[in-house]
Amino acid sequence: MKQVLRVIGVKLTKDSFAKTAAKAVPLAGGVISGGLTYATLRIQSGRLIKHLRQLPPPHVDAEEYLRSLHVVDEAAEEDSKNSLRGQAAGAVKGAGSAAKGAASKVSGRLGTMIPRRSPERVAEQSDGG
Repeated sequence: MKQVLRVIGVKLTKDSFAKTAAKAVPLAGGVISGGLTYATLRIQSGRLIKHLRQLPPPHVDAEEYLRSLHVVDEAAEEDSKNSLRGQAAGAVKGAGSAAKGAASKVSGRLGTMIPRRSPERVAEQSDGG
C-alpha cells in the first residue's frame, strides 16, 4: 500500500510541476520578447527622430532651417543644464532630509529597546544603593 501511494504521490508531484512549468514558459517568453522588442524599437526610433529632424520641411530653405534648428538645440541644452543643476540641488536636499528621517527612526527604535531607569531609581543608586 505504501509503495503504491508513494508512486502515486511522485506522479502527482511530477504532473503538477509539469503543468506549472508549461504555463510559466510561454509567459516568460512573452515578457522577454516584449522587453527586447521595446528596447530595440526605442533605440531605433530615437535614431529615426534625430535623422528626420535634420531634414528640412518642404518649401523651406535648408540652410536657414538648420541654423534655426541649431539655435533651438543650444537653447534647449542650456535649459536642461540649468534644470539639472536645480534638480541636483533638490536631490541633495531631499537625500539629507531622508537621511535625517531615517536616523531619527532608528534612534527611536533603539531607544525603545534600551530600558530606561526612573529618576527615583537613579537617585537610589547614586546614594549608595
